[in-house]
Amino acid sequence: MPDPTTQTIEAAIKAQHVLEIDYTDRNGDRTTFEAEPYAFRKSAAGQVELWIWALGPEHWEQLHPDRINSARDTGRTFNWRDLLPLTLQNPE
Repeated sequence: MPDPTTQTIEAAIKAQHVLEIDYTDRNGDRTTFEAEPYAFRKSAAGQVELWIWALGPEHWEQLHPDRINSARDTGRTFNWRDLLPLTLQNPE
């Protein structure tokens, strides 16, 4: 069974809800931001990543799930963006 954070993210993807994400980057810097979650996918290197549209800076970003400290569903909806990056790969 997935952990509660993963369950929150998966539910937000299905419901098209904006998330507030608490994240620690590779340098150990912790930040909280809002994002539209789109999918969990495997990278070319085989790592699972969460593809999001970050709000504020407005750009695509890939997050490492193990660096997500928490995710809160804001209840606000979003419309799917027309184009996902062509580098999305289907998970196995």
